[in-house]
Amino acid sequence: MQQGSGGSPDPPLPLHRTADRRFRGRPVQFFVELTDQLCRAVRHTLFLAERDEKSGITRRESWEEAGVEIEEPEVYDAGSHLVEWFWDADSLCGSTGFGLVPLDALRIQAWAGLTGTTVEPWEGRILLEMSRARQQGPQEDLQSEAPVTQAINPAMFDALFG
Repeated sequence: MQQGSGGSPDPPLPLHRTADRRFRGRPVQFFVELTDQLCRAVRHTLFLAERDEKSGITRRESWEEAGVEIEEPEVYDAGSHLVEWFWDADSLCGSTGFGLVPLDALRIQAWAGLTGTTVEPWEGRILLEMSRARQQGPQEDLQSEAPVTQAINPAMFDALFG
């Protein structure tokens, strides 16, 4: 750690300011972006999986029925396997009645042992971030993904607003 002007150690730079640093041959910024993409994919999945109270169908089902094209979030190929791993491992967590049980390091380790999957430390850290995104639930910013640029016909209106 570098010494600051007052002799005290400077705090480490935030991860997003370390684009020149490298890990596993890739810039650290790559892993920050990958983590953001994967967390967005989790929130996107949750957003589309929300069920309408009246009809009981998911937002995804409603939009597909109305012919709305759903754009999936971009995820780098180098981390696309983590989406499948996450939902597979997360399915082991369940609920306590007070909310979802988060995917933690012990559950990731147990899942890896059960499936024979080798999880690298960087993959485990990203899976933990994805679990945090799951606990937060779909974000309000995902509401902007609603199809507002298309003309709304009666079937689409019913699908979107019941």
